[in-house]
Amino acid sequence: MRPRKHPKASTALAVIEPTNGSTEIALPEETVGRQKFYAAKSKSPRTIRAYQGWWRKFETWCDTNGRGSLPADVDTVTAFIMWMADGQVGAGGRGKGGKRWAEGYRVSIACLSVVVAALKFVHAAKGHPFPDKHPKFMAVWGGIRRDVASRRTTRKAAPLTAKQLRDVLDLQRPDVLREARDAALTALGVVATLRRSEITGLDWGALGEGEDDRRLGFVKEEDGMGLRVVLMRSKASQDQAQDIPIPDKHAPAIIRAIKHWVEFAGIEKGTPLFRGIPNQGQGDWRGTKRSGYVGVTWGGDLAERRGKPWRAQLCTNRQNKHLGFYTTPREAYEAVCAAKGIAPSDNPNHSAVLPDRIHIEMAGNIVKSVIKRWVVADRKKRGLKKLTTEELKAEVAKYSSHSMRAGGITSMAQAGVPVHQIKMVSRHKGDAMVGEYIRENDKVAASPMGKYAF
Repeated sequence: MRPRKHPKASTALAVIEPTNGSTEIALPEETVGRQKFYAAKSKSPRTIRAYQGWWRKFETWCDTNGRGSLPADVDTVTAFIMWMADGQVGAGGRGKGGKRWAEGYRVSIACLSVVVAALKFVHAAKGHPFPDKHPKFMAVWGGIRRDVASRRTTRKAAPLTAKQLRDVLDLQRPDVLREARDAALTALGVVATLRRSEITGLDWGALGEGEDDRRLGFVKEEDGMGLRVVLMRSKASQDQAQDIPIPDKHAPAIIRAIKHWVEFAGIEKGTPLFRGIPNQGQGDWRGTKRSGYVGVTWGGDLAERRGKPWRAQLCTNRQNKHLGFYTTPREAYEAVCAAKGIAPSDNPNHSAVLPDRIHIEMAGNIVKSVIKRWVVADRKKRGLKKLTTEELKAEVAKYSSHSMRAGGITSMAQAGVPVHQIKMVSRHKGDAMVGEYIRENDKVAASPMGKYAF
């Protein structure tokens, strides 16, 4: 008896009857799913998270004031934007969102632009029109921009220039793990004019595997040529890879700092380049003296004057046993190992590096750390009086993670590099944005008033 033949599964698409009388073929579920997948990729995960946060705030405000959030009319949208610009009266404490959610905090125009973009994005995703082209909205929005501009200057991070970078790299001790990382990160950020999301999203050698929303590119070695930074996507180029070569003959100190960090920390190919480091033996970003070894701490100014600034100690039963003072952190580490009865490791720092890439906010903390050491050392070198704690804090506050990118572009402009060549490194699409990085000191130096005199 012949086996019964089963009918083949139909691959035909279902036919639906639209109301207008024409016939259309319904798309397969797989195709619809891919549509949603690619639609979700139209914005970066960080942008989506920012939009979600501002939309939740808008919904909370609408519920409090008895207004509809979706769809929102022009009066609701303009009232919310005015409330944000006027200091968020009635917002209460900071809460989960930090200072931008606190009563009395007036957000910047750049931040308000993100709020408007978030509201518009949600309306478009749900198929509702957004009243950003309404005459009332345009009038109120234009008035807010003029009012904020008249009473608030735009804060620009001070640039970390090439000259400052050389001094910063000289101050970082290569045998201290955290300082080796800070030197490599700062050097790469300035020379390649990287944004903080780009520099924290880099892998070493090749692009890593697995899902990682923060992975943006990698740094690879090129035989006899130096290094090359490859950005698979960035803020200004979401759909096309970009690369920045770092020639060995032009930036040997930069390449040495990066390669030293990779070797010193044991960074493997295809893994995050810049990682977190535990605080044991490292201190935090405000500290100035760090050993890089567990059980080795700074002995203080008196110990430094005696020539043996590093203190070795063994922690037993929650008590620290003093083992003596030593000239170098390595000597102190070997004393700790002897007390433990173990052999010193040739690469003791490899196990001290965390596997995950550093958080994006850490880039700013690292810049502040190196700037703090540079300010103190520079004033001491020039014979100036020591700054108070508040004065030093105010000086360091002028810098941020953006100082690396601003410093790289400003340094090229100071050296007379043409704008089109600066754009090759900074990856700007227009000349106007490059001009924004020409700081006040450059405006004075290149002032056209120098062509005539009174």
